[in-house]
Amino acid sequence: MTAALLAFAPAYAASPSPSPLEAARALGVPAVQGAPVVQTSAQNSRWTNGSFDSPVDGSAIRYKRLAAPAGSRGPSRIFVGGLALAGFDSLFMTQRPPAADQYFMSLRGHPPSAWSRVQSPLDSDARELARMITVAARTAGNGRIELVLHSFGAMIVQRLAQMREDDAFPETRDALRLLRGGRLVLLNATTHFEGSERMAGREFEQMGKATRAFVDWLDVMDASASMMRRIAETRAGDSPQVRLLVAQMREQRRQAAEWIRRTDAYYEAWGRLAEMNPFLAPQARAFLAMWRSQRDEALAWIARVDAATDEWERSAEMNPVLAAQLRAALAAWSVQRDAALALGAKQAAELMRKDLQEAWDPAIDSVRRGYLRDLDKNAKDPGWQEALLRRTSDMFRLEFTRADAEHLLGLGLEIVLVYATKDKLLNWESGKALFELLGLRAPAAMPPAGTVLRDPSGRVRAHIVEGDHYFPWKNPSGLSRILDP
Repeated sequence: MTAALLAFAPAYAASPSPSPLEAARALGVPAVQGAPVVQTSAQNSRWTNGSFDSPVDGSAIRYKRLAAPAGSRGPSRIFVGGLALAGFDSLFMTQRPPAADQYFMSLRGHPPSAWSRVQSPLDSDARELARMITVAARTAGNGRIELVLHSFGAMIVQRLAQMREDDAFPETRDALRLLRGGRLVLLNATTHFEGSERMAGREFEQMGKATRAFVDWLDVMDASASMMRRIAETRAGDSPQVRLLVAQMREQRRQAAEWIRRTDAYYEAWGRLAEMNPFLAPQARAFLAMWRSQRDEALAWIARVDAATDEWERSAEMNPVLAAQLRAALAAWSVQRDAALALGAKQAAELMRKDLQEAWDPAIDSVRRGYLRDLDKNAKDPGWQEALLRRTSDMFRLEFTRADAEHLLGLGLEIVLVYATKDKLLNWESGKALFELLGLRAPAAMPPAGTVLRDPSGRVRAHIVEGDHYFPWKNPSGLSRILDP
């Protein structure tokens, strides 16, 4: 379902603020600890594992670290990957010894970081990247940080910038301070704002609508299942509790009815998508069949609520037989939910598998084979599937503005963008949308590989490179020349 998807201003604070290192220390982030990670080269055998507790829910977010040689004083470099397959192993295998510590953070749902369910992974990713920044700053001791973000990873820092004034997320403000004066490298990156998906074409626009609708449906049904579970666990004769739950159940019924009304239009959009693109027709028809089934189930659930709520409220009792029926319905929903996630993520996994069939340079082809093995395993995992679909939905909900872009520029960042000429997932119109938000004028037609675009200040530049969406993996030497010219 998501195969075609992805993957200035005054200074941040006018008043005196803590130094970057002081900000990191103030959070009390522990020093890095971990065991060696087995890699394929002597240099990379020095990678060590680490983790930190997510500021969102306390779940463990995993990362690996390559310590720089003693005496190195460069900025710590943090790598974050894309939507589904994340890694820079081909670069790590072939690069020269780094001038500073390097980190690779695994997003939740990307092994070894487990999936812990959140409604908006993009929000949690932003806060967890903020914590990774403070961990790296504290470990290095000099508070200097740079980010290298691929595909969806570039949207994480955009969301981080949007959280700059939210008092509920102090870690994001500290992380933005730590980035001040550093470097931000965005590989195969795009953005989203109202209507921007139309730049990528009608098919991309329809998929955006359908993906958002799928996740909305998942949230409505999860909320309904939670309510059913609470009703099933209510003691018989607990009148106030039953009446409260009945009122809440009616609200869930209203939301389910609203979901059906809104998503009927998306259902029609998927029908048009099947007609427009013969390649997608089998997947679209399968999705439509699932959608039809789930819509019918939602209508049946509404009918059951309508028939039962009045009786529950009058009797203020919980029928033991009803409780058993609710538990059976919850078990059925669990199976349906996993099946829906598998179907929703299937096409993306299949097309990624197709992209990885062609052999790479023999020196790094072991990385490609490893990605294929990981993909075969991950594509069967409901947590990975849900992370993929929810992140895709979040991509189409992001509303990145010029003010957000100006905030990043106001940090004094050097911003380096990389666009690949044969990127099938990100057309030129989508790629240059981010360029222009960052004040970089881009020509109407894609320039040839080797072109470097620069803004008047010289702080923002874009490299046009030969390659596709997996340029950072397939051409580590080209990436190295950009990162360490």
